[in-house]
Amino acid sequence: MNRLNPDLDNAWEAFFGKALDPEPRRRFASAEAMRETLERLEAAWQARLADTCRLAPFPPPPPDAARTAIPRRVPLKTGHRHNRAQLGLDRLWRPAAWSSGTLRRLDAQVVEDPRSGLLWQYRGSPYPLAWHAARDYVAGLNHRGFAGRTDWRLPTIPELSTLLRPPPSGSDHCLEPVFHPEPQHLWSCDRRAFTTAWYVSLDLGYVAWQDMGCSQHVKAVAGGSPEP
Repeated sequence: MNRLNPDLDNAWEAFFGKALDPEPRRRFASAEAMRETLERLEAAWQARLADTCRLAPFPPPPPDAARTAIPRRVPLKTGHRHNRAQLGLDRLWRPAAWSSGTLRRLDAQVVEDPRSGLLWQYRGSPYPLAWHAARDYVAGLNHRGFAGRTDWRLPTIPELSTLLRPPPSGSDHCLEPVFHPEPQHLWSCDRRAFTTAWYVSLDLGYVAWQDMGCSQHVKAVAGGSPEP
């Protein structure tokens, strides 16, 4: 039943009540009458389903000033209210702004965003990790000086949002094509609660949360301007 449409719910309940009524005289007069009623209900349900699942259009590209703003780099715990506003998301949990398209691959290990000054792993972790293990993975990058740097960190949701573009048609990801396409979900350093954290879906271009014990990939970030 579709609880967003109580009238349709009531119509379905009336249909089943009439079809299964223990008193024969209160049932449908014929199989044809029952079939016609069922077809009308099915058409109404399909129309409601299509309307509910229809995605809102992507907002127009933000002005250059919005795209060049340095995204937040300090980890955030959002609590349970105003999550979308704090994370910079629209009503479908997609980034309110997307990649400027200026990312460039520096070498086999690093991709640079010249607008923000951020450096990203080209590929990221070779396999999915639980959230706390993801933090250990980034610490390991710094310990061995990955790509000659020791300032790698788990990115925030606004930082990860700079990697996304509106979903193209076909099977392509929402991730900028300059990156390795394999990872589909990436952990952020932002937490929703003490046991849950936020991640970005690269295949569909949305943000969601998951238990920290679940496994997602990691794409570490470095550089950028320190926040005041």
